[in-house]
Amino acid sequence: DKKNGTENLYYPNGKRSSIGQYKNGTKDGLWKYNYETGKRKSAGYYRNNKKTGKWKIYDENEKIINIENY
Repeated sequence: DKKNGTENLYYPNGKRSSIGQYKNGTKDGLWKYNYETGKRKSAGYYRNNKKTGKWKIYDENEKIINIENY
């Protein structure tokens, strides 16, 4: 069966490591990644398992330190 819908992944400490969408078994839609502290690490969109558009990269204080374009 192919994955569809939201996937939540967690660190062993219980904090969320990532949340994102699957469509027909591939990453498709908004994905957010966190540091082990639970603070934002990066966020952006996937289309057919490939990063697309602007991805924001954050430091451990949730300050944007880079924007990557795909």
